[in-house]
Amino acid sequence: MEENADYASQALFETASLWGFTHYALTVPAAVLSFLAGATALKSDQWQWLVVVSALMAGLLSTLVAVLKPHDRGRECTEAGNEYLAIRNEARFIRSVQIEIVPPEAAAQQLHALEQRRDANAKKAPVPGWFGLPYARAKRNIARGQTTNQVDQERPS
Repeated sequence: MEENADYASQALFETASLWGFTHYALTVPAAVLSFLAGATALKSDQWQWLVVVSALMAGLLSTLVAVLKPHDRGRECTEAGNEYLAIRNEARFIRSVQIEIVPPEAAAQQLHALEQRRDANAKKAPVPGWFGLPYARAKRNIARGQTTNQVDQERPS
């Protein structure tokens, strides 16, 4: 469960990063094109085609932002990723600490409750798409040890 939650959280964080990039990739050019259209309209009549093209492109980009809502999707992915991290940490706590302290039945009940929480999160969490890129980045992050807690790293004896 820890490993699955780790991969899920990392993939969702990578998806959030891609949605954040998408948000800026659409809004910044839209703002620049809007400014260009306005400035060109005031400048002269010979550049009217540039006004029309800039205004149309700015409108198209703004419409994409309104339809795709990349900022909202990024926030949803971050929230879901944080929830998976919490699940990972609780599973780790149960495995490494409580399993030795509490009776096996109680630990099994806690793990079952954690599984239900994971399943509920999986239903509400946005599925990372982007042609597998978030998963590949998540796998890379985990392989590099970027998700390993310092306390879990091997210490020289």
